[in-house]
Amino acid sequence: MAFSSYLITDFVMDEANRRFAPQLRPVPERLEIFKQYCSCLDRMIEEFDGTSLEVEIDEEDTAVHMRLELKEFALDNREHSLYRQLLERTVSVHISRGEDSDGIRLCLVFPSLWDIAK
Repeated sequence: MAFSSYLITDFVMDEANRRFAPQLRPVPERLEIFKQYCSCLDRMIEEFDGTSLEVEIDEEDTAVHMRLELKEFALDNREHSLYRQLLERTVSVHISRGEDSDGIRLCLVFPSLWDIAK
């Protein structure tokens, strides 16, 4: 079975939905876009030999924080499909040395998937 970052995120989002309800609700259109982000992330994990993925939802702004460890990471330019489809759509990106000294830690922050319930 292929790796699915959306399945991992979905588990975390279920817990967040319970905490945020009834004030906030997930927005279906945002979820569909986020699924596309996760598909790109899965390709990134495969291409750069990802070793771990952590997902958190910020309690204050409900942004989605994803941290992954990669054994390597290289994008030749902004024309690389992963850059166009994923990195340029984040709220922020942080790259640092991974826990494994040979690896890279990539921290991505995506916009909130929730809105005020009506």
